[in-house]
Amino acid sequence: MNLSKLQILLITVSCFLISCKKENLNSVKAEVSTEYLLESQYNSAFFEKITFQIKEDSSYIFTKESDLDHDNSSIISKGKIRIQNDTIIFRYHQFTINQAKKAVLKNNLIIFFNAENPYRLPISKTKLIVKNYYDLNQFKNYSTFTSEEFFLKHYYKKDFINYELQNNDMIQLDKIVKKMLHENNDKLKTFENYVIQCCAIKNDKEEIEVFLIFIVMMKWLILASKQAQFQCMMEEIVM
Repeated sequence: MNLSKLQILLITVSCFLISCKKENLNSVKAEVSTEYLLESQYNSAFFEKITFQIKEDSSYIFTKESDLDHDNSSIISKGKIRIQNDTIIFRYHQFTINQAKKAVLKNNLIIFFNAENPYRLPISKTKLIVKNYYDLNQFKNYSTFTSEEFFLKHYYKKDFINYELQNNDMIQLDKIVKKMLHENNDKLKTFENYVIQCCAIKNDKEEIEVFLIFIVMMKWLILASKQAQFQCMMEEIVM
């Protein structure tokens, strides 16, 4: 892709509470599962322990347990799926959490597709095909999203299609982002302090446009008392 056609049209700097483990946010290579076809285990920023597993018999189970909401502490969803290359198709019933009919495995993520209610989980272990479009270890501070996940259709009124950022695209994007942060170092934090969400599209002029959201990495310190009551203190991670 020609650098002149790479346009960063929206840069939003925002603070957001995320979990203290950076590996939960970044896409790193998944291990090979020995017990399941696919497994995701994730501790969310909202004190939830989330597990999604696909067994050899093509059944799945999803559980979400909350440390804060004890009255509704557990959500369980079960069902059958069909696997087609890198796509999971939910049979008979939609995925309960966001009513998705299918999920796609890419960039070490499970992306449950629903235009009105997007949902994604990191892959912990898998035997399935997962297509990684760029070097996940090289670009640990980035995560790519579809236009549906960015709700782009609500404020971008021109014709466009989704575009998958490849490794060469990410190299160019990384240079532009770091240059922008350096030139505005009196107002913004250093690159290492951000997780950067990217949404790339191809417009009707065949130009690649990239929308970015910069999220400041924060950390929750959780102190548990003997009565299992949680007290939270937030501090900024020094990367």
